[in-house]
Amino acid sequence: WKCSLSPMTLRTKLLLWFIVLHVVLAGAAVLLLMEHQEWLFAAELGFVVSIVVSYRMVRALFVPMELIRTGSELISERDFTSRFVPIGQPEMDRLIGIYNLMIDQLREERLAAEEQQHLLQKIVEASPSGIVICDFDGGVQQANPAAARLLREPAVTGSLKSLPPGQSKLVSLAGARRLKIWRIEFRDRGFPKTFYLL
Repeated sequence: WKCSLSPMTLRTKLLLWFIVLHVVLAGAAVLLLMEHQEWLFAAELGFVVSIVVSYRMVRALFVPMELIRTGSELISERDFTSRFVPIGQPEMDRLIGIYNLMIDQLREERLAAEEQQHLLQKIVEASPSGIVICDFDGGVQQANPAAARLLREPAVTGSLKSLPPGQSKLVSLAGARRLKIWRIEFRDRGFPKTFYLL
């Protein structure tokens, strides 16, 4: 039988350390005050200063970590619009500046990719040539209007499947028409995909 305990966070470890440290200091102060009661005010002042300094140190340590955690959550949610405001601490402001610059670049790249995709979509739809884009399994993912008309011909659909990558083929259609088909491969997210130009 095993008992699995979740590991302590760094915040919990630091808080435990400060608590143990202050308990030890309190014990030492009690021993000191038994012999020298006139030092009571100095011991109380020392405790207050120690607690304030400890609190500020813990807060200063964990604000950057909280910023990094929040930033990583925003990026994982693909939120490239949220920016952090400088808080007046030089180290933190440098980190915030780097994060904001990275987010701005990601947003610009995403916008450029979306605009490029939109332009490509418009070109494909307006093209007088038939363009068929396949999915990763080789099925038709998208066909522009010109291709949709040509795909009604049985000779065309049969030729698409038998054509090797990088090759072209001339297909005879009804009414003495002829159609040239090119098969081209490209990579999408690291995997090969096919499109046909008719």
